Amino acid sequence: MSERLERVEAILEVLAQQTLATAQATARNTEAIERLFAATAQNAEAIGQAFAAIGQNAEAIGRVSTVTVQNTEAIERLFAVIAQNTEAIGQVFAAIAQTRESIAELRASIAELRQVVEQQNRAINYLLSQD
Repeated sequence: MSERLERVEAILEVLAQQTLATAQATARNTEAIERLFAATAQNAEAIGQAFAAIGQNAEAIGRVSTVTVQNTEAIERLFAVIAQNTEAIGQVFAAIAQTRESIAELRASIAELRQVVEQQNRAINYLLSQD
């Protein structure tokens, strides 16, 4: 009976270790997902800024074509909006890179979790085979 109790205790220990490893991997996954959502939100914001800048471009172009007296001022505003557009596009690319990093981290966490689960399963199988 004592050997059986020791095996049960060993199995419970393995399960406790597996649960801890799973919780740690889940925490890392959660952090990676949070970073992914943050990067996605930045993407959305940068895209919104890009569309706003495009709208400003359209306004500036309309003013240039209808008010020839203000031609020089409208061109200056157009260049300012183009600079904003370029910055917004840069932010989109940075957010995309951040998204890719988050995805890579998430994949690494999943791979670690799989390794831990496989190790724990091998340990459990070994302990169960010790009849």
